[in-house]
Amino acid sequence: MGSDSAKTHEAFTVAPAEPARLSDAVDVRDDRPAGSTPLHLDANALDTALAAVGVTVGPHTLVKVRLRPQQFPGQQGSAQRIGPDAYRVVIHVVDKPTFKDRHLYVVNNSLLHELRHVAQMQHDPDHELHYANENLTVGYAENKYEVEARYYGRLADHIGEKNTGPAGPALGKSAWAVRTP
Repeated sequence: MGSDSAKTHEAFTVAPAEPARLSDAVDVRDDRPAGSTPLHLDANALDTALAAVGVTVGPHTLVKVRLRPQQFPGQQGSAQRIGPDAYRVVIHVVDKPTFKDRHLYVVNNSLLHELRHVAQMQHDPDHELHYANENLTVGYAENKYEVEARYYGRLADHIGEKNTGPAGPALGKSAWAVRTP
């Protein structure tokens, strides 16, 4: 090309990739018996819940959420580390012919509570040791990790009666990841 030749450039815009959803790191499975009242996970609400409780998602993060039947009254949930950046959250669900809002609140309160424990584990590599020490020194009810997780569970409050305290204002149904179809 000579100096008097016009150079043309084709202009185009590259759209940024769709941001990864936090919920993409979550594997959900309903392990309740066949015939149980159906429940499903709402991805948008799960993203809200994960962000609200402080779960960070990296390229290798995996959170396995399992819905299981409640075996005895008061059994609600648990969270445990199962790998370097992998966690299992179990939510125990009482089977009902239909789930009313008060029942879904309990399930979602439990989910937010247990997801907060996941965030605690992510922020403290010795969480299990510190958690056990709290139980031994002050007991389960006053364990600072449990007290904090209870506040985060209350983010699911949809009627404005629960004090969410340090967790911030209640998010209500926007954080209800577990819903009826």
